[in-house]
Amino acid sequence: LCAWAMLRMARLINDAGLERASVRAIEAAVKRQLSNGWFTNNCLNMSSIPLTHTIGYTLQAVFEVGAITGREDFVAAAELGLGTALAKQRSDGFLAGRFDRQWKPAANFVCLTGSCQLAVVAYRFVELFGKRNLLPLAERVMAFAKATQRLEAEDPNIVGAIAGSYPILGDYMPGGYPNWQTKYFIEAL
Repeated sequence: LCAWAMLRMARLINDAGLERASVRAIEAAVKRQLSNGWFTNNCLNMSSIPLTHTIGYTLQAVFEVGAITGREDFVAAAELGLGTALAKQRSDGFLAGRFDRQWKPAANFVCLTGSCQLAVVAYRFVELFGKRNLLPLAERVMAFAKATQRLEAEDPNIVGAIAGSYPILGDYMPGGYPNWQTKYFIEAL
């Protein structure tokens, strides 16, 4: 995701060197993509079974840099990974919080942050490239996230919040309501 932010900054300040650096970062990531769409080394602590949160970061950066620069190879790489990831959700929208390199679920919890990030990328594909086949996948994963939103609580500070994981004691931000989860939830909506 830093490559995408770097590219936006490069365009803002008209810095060709910074723009080239962001493109090179995505080229390096795409070289690490397997033929099934999975990216190696895209998790901070368990790279053999990355979180959907870091999978989402990777796919969003690859997609956005590709869309901005017109790099169809980046867009195609993002579509392959995104389509494969979202296809792994259950019929109720439950998407395992971690996957291995064969896209086998490697967790019994949902990383709600990652689910919302993947939905954001899917909606961007629909918006920019008309990839309507991704719409029902994004809608289903978001329906699951919506169903976990705290609509009532004794603590007014968590009314409207969505936990990092489902169940809330899952492996991603256990017991917590990270603010970036809310950011991705709102962005997807």
